[in-house]
Amino acid sequence: MTPSPATAVAHLPRLAASHAAAASQARWERWIPEWVRRLAAPVWVTGPTGRIVYMNARAERLLGVTARESVGRPCHAVIASRTPTGAAFCGRRCAVVVAAASGAEVAPVDVQVGGSAQRPHHWLQMTTIPVDGPDRSGSWMVHTAREDDRAHRLEQYVGRIARRSEAIREIDGPAARRPLSPRECDVLELLSRDVEPSRIAAELGLSYVTVRNHVQHLLAKLGAHSVDEAVAMHVLGNGV
Repeated sequence: MTPSPATAVAHLPRLAASHAAAASQARWERWIPEWVRRLAAPVWVTGPTGRIVYMNARAERLLGVTARESVGRPCHAVIASRTPTGAAFCGRRCAVVVAAASGAEVAPVDVQVGGSAQRPHHWLQMTTIPVDGPDRSGSWMVHTAREDDRAHRLEQYVGRIARRSEAIREIDGPAARRPLSPRECDVLELLSRDVEPSRIAAELGLSYVTVRNHVQHLLAKLGAHSVDEAVAMHVLGNGV
């Protein structure tokens, strides 16, 4: 059915706004610097209003959203990230944008996104870079992220071992720990990097038997019941 003249006139402001938004979007996309487009990482860019103006294919895959459905929408509504405690990190007053606007240092942040069937759960380390936009206005942000699931799984694993170790020490009583020798510290540091004992022997110029003896000595000195427990104590800085 053909709309009445009155209906058509009523739609004119909305159509004009839509065309203006499309023209502005096209200008933003033309502005995106070549170095941003060439970044081999998930990237999305937000403008002064906090809306996403660009998103690359890597970001689409990582975040579980498409550029088509994201560009033009508020960044906080698309990313919807949470802190490690589960609190909302993204919001209308983005902490990263506020920090950048005040001239403060913008540090990388650890957040989690997703968690639904459509958007798998991911831990991200997100870095935001303030840049000057096409009109030299502030609050333009280039966001990059990397998947950080493995690091968080390792942190949780280490935490479980540390808690179990603490419970064992409470039952057995405090262990009389002795300081490690420099060579034992070297061995423990390499163990914390997942280096096999045979490779540790080669790197330190020792025999395999000597490395094994160092491991037994450092376990006894730390009161640890396993290599994993000793590594957890080392990573957490607990008594090493």
